[in-house]
Parts: sequence; C-alpha cells; structure tokens
Amino acid sequence: MRSKWLLVLAAVMVAALGGKAVAGGQVDMKPGKWEITSSMQMPGMPSGMQAMSFTHIQCLRSDEPVPEDPNPTQQGNCRTQDMRIEGDTVTWKMVCDSEAGKITSSGRITYQGTSFEGEVQTRIPGQNMEVTNQLQGRWVGPCD
Repeated sequence: MRSKWLLVLAAVMVAALGGKAVAGGQVDMKPGKWEITSSMQMPGMPSGMQAMSFTHIQCLRSDEPVPEDPNPTQQGNCRTQDMRIEGDTVTWKMVCDSEAGKITSSGRITYQGTSFEGEVQTRIPGQNMEVTNQLQGRWVGPCD
C-alpha cells in the first residue's frame, strides 16, 4: 500500500513541475539558473508519511517560463495543453497518463524579477483526491 502511495506522490510531483511550453508574451523574470522548491500538501495523507518537498536547479528562459520535471524518465506521457501569460503570471494546464489513470493539473506562477511563487493543483484519478504543490523559485546565476 505504501508503494502505491509513493507512486501516486511521484506522479503528482511530476505533474506539478509542468513541461516545456512556448510563451506568447514576456514575464518579469531574469533568464538563467533557478533554484526551484516544490512542497506538497495532501489532505488525507496516511499517518506516518511526511509532506514531500524537494529542490532542484534548472535553467529557465523568458520564452519557456514553466519549470520542467527534473527527472523526465519518470514523467511518463505528459502534455501541456494550455499555457498563458498575463502580466507577470504564467498559467498552464497539464494532462499526464499514468498507471493510475489520467492525472490533470493546473498551475500558476507569478514572477518578480529574480523570484517566483506559485502553486499547482493536481487531481488524482480513482481516489477523488486533489493535491496542492506550493512552488517557490529564486534566480541563482547564469546558465552554464
């Protein structure tokens, strides 16, 4: 049972980080290396399981402002369906095909030059569950 939860949680973290998208506008973000932290909140998490949080470094460009999954081999088949830029806020929707079924997510990030905050709401099929990932990012330097 615990391994099933871990598989679902891994899929949620993947969905939270989105994928490549082509932007129509520009946001107030400094292109380069970003340190991105994702913290998951899930109502009804089994006792004994702690909230998952992880941090990774990724290069972001102003024309691709949605962070990617840091481990694409576990991503499965995910598609960004709708990415929009309004002011300094980027929103997107994503659908991932997983062993559990179709996982749907919607995300929002608001950039402020060298930082961002946002969240991703993910719906898990067959379990009537919605998970929230809080995202925070900070610019750490130019890309290699």
